[in-house]
Amino acid sequence: MQGLSPHVCPGGVQKPNQRLEGRILITGPSGIGKSTLARYFRERGENAFDAEDAPGLRRLNRAVDLKGRPLRHLTKEQWRRADAWQHIWDGPTLKRFLARNRNVLLFGAADNMFDLFRLFDHGIYLRAGWPLIRARLNHPFRDNNWGSESGQLEWVRRRAREWPRKARAAGFEFMDAGLPPQRIFERVCGRGNPSTRPGRFDPDDQVKLREPASLFDLFWEFARAEVQNDHRHQRAYSRGLGPELFARVRAGERERLDRSARSRLRSTVLSTRPEYLRPLVRLGLRWSFGELPPSGLSRLRVPNLDIFRPTAPSRMLHDLAEALERGTSSVWPPLAQNYRRMRPRFDPRRMIGTPVVIGTSPRGPFTIVEGLTRLSVLASRWERRQTVPPRIRLLFGLGPTARRWWCS
Repeated sequence: MQGLSPHVCPGGVQKPNQRLEGRILITGPSGIGKSTLARYFRERGENAFDAEDAPGLRRLNRAVDLKGRPLRHLTKEQWRRADAWQHIWDGPTLKRFLARNRNVLLFGAADNMFDLFRLFDHGIYLRAGWPLIRARLNHPFRDNNWGSESGQLEWVRRRAREWPRKARAAGFEFMDAGLPPQRIFERVCGRGNPSTRPGRFDPDDQVKLREPASLFDLFWEFARAEVQNDHRHQRAYSRGLGPELFARVRAGERERLDRSARSRLRSTVLSTRPEYLRPLVRLGLRWSFGELPPSGLSRLRVPNLDIFRPTAPSRMLHDLAEALERGTSSVWPPLAQNYRRMRPRFDPRRMIGTPVVIGTSPRGPFTIVEGLTRLSVLASRWERRQTVPPRIRLLFGLGPTARRWWCS
């Protein structure tokens, strides 16, 4: 193992109010809260990554059989039983990643992580009793369903029993996974007040629902955004709405719409993307206008569509925004073109059409329905410590049926 940071005591015990530095692995069994903590640390300005979806670690995670031979595809039976294969990390990929990040927090776990621990400067093992792990595995807002099968559950139970012994032998520091994220953050980073960025406010602030909305608000905000910003759909809206109604929508004259005009607007919006919007309408979601803190931009999900998967397989907005900023060739061309056109001149104070997201509850996670380009610009500015509004107005569609939307 490499030399520890001077801020770390011998034996891996951190002195009070001192910050851990260097390459830090934070691990524990499935369901312990690693992904949640990775987001929490990253939202507070730390160089923190989830090993499952971090940029630069696309080839880190591998499946091998019990003899170490690569498995290109896991059968459904192998996935359910989880006793005839192992999840490992690719050593060269991890080494390259850590060479580029001399101060980094990596949250994750693999069957061979203790063999690769020499690449890190410090390790923290998140420990919890089986009842807490089981409860977190069954949490309705968990990002994945690993542990839902009996074979998977037994796999997790074995690791939760075996890994603490290996962690102790390797010199990991142990930390109670039942602590609030803020307490874990304070212990690791040695400070209680997260770093700030231009335009940043209390990162613990949550989504604020400000006023009720209706399904027609979805159609109105969709139309307002697309007749202004989406050149691909402007002709369809012009034909469907007719010159007079098209002009009223562009001018924002909602109060001048009678019942017939509203019906025509609804039909036109649905006709532009029927396969995308009609299933959404049938979900019966509750609609509200609300505000999202800019720290929440990184948690927004990209629609689950083929055109976005090559660019952002994690489906996280921060990955898509980073690819757009770099000009990655895998980006869907219409989105890349819109982003290049909008990025230099976008003024959120003059944004026309409220972006739309849906989720099962105000706690998220949220999938973007409309406003992907604009939200990508804001996410990119936020990541680069550029000024963004202290609150971002969104139209929220909420309800347990949100997870049934085929793009969610």
